Amino acid sequence: MNGTTVTLCLPSVDDVAGLDGVELDCVLFELEIARRQLTAAIVSVVDRCDQTAHYLADGHRTVRSWNSAVTNTSLTESARRHKLARTLRDLNDVSDELAAGTVGIDQVVELALLHANPRCADQLAGSQQLLLDAAKALEFTDFRTVTQRWQQLADADGA
Repeated sequence: MNGTTVTLCLPSVDDVAGLDGVELDCVLFELEIARRQLTAAIVSVVDRCDQTAHYLADGHRTVRSWNSAVTNTSLTESARRHKLARTLRDLNDVSDELAAGTVGIDQVVELALLHANPRCADQLAGSQQLLLDAAKALEFTDFRTVTQRWQQLADADGA
């Protein structure tokens, strides 16, 4: 493989048992950053498979079924990864922030829901930085309120 190889140093159960106070906060936060980075990498692989149609060579009809077979995950998780891949393909800044671990997966999923809405997806790139700033600054429930309000404004007529 011609990429950068990253080695994760995950705490053992015994390591975690010895943590308390601020150490727990720090370890959890560092693991969350790693989770975000791993998700960005996984979604990048799914996107590459989608763009090259590699799933067909493996005998699968869709990238979702390929992903599910290769990773033994549910079709629901595979569909989520594919939705994220399509979103990050169009929203480069969001992709970069997820890869850096600076924006949460749940926040990116919220943006993917907006991206999947055909009535407002074309407006999302123009609001990408505004929404990304909100994603990084606000608690998740408040960010969800922002995305719902953005969707109401972008898709004033609704379905």
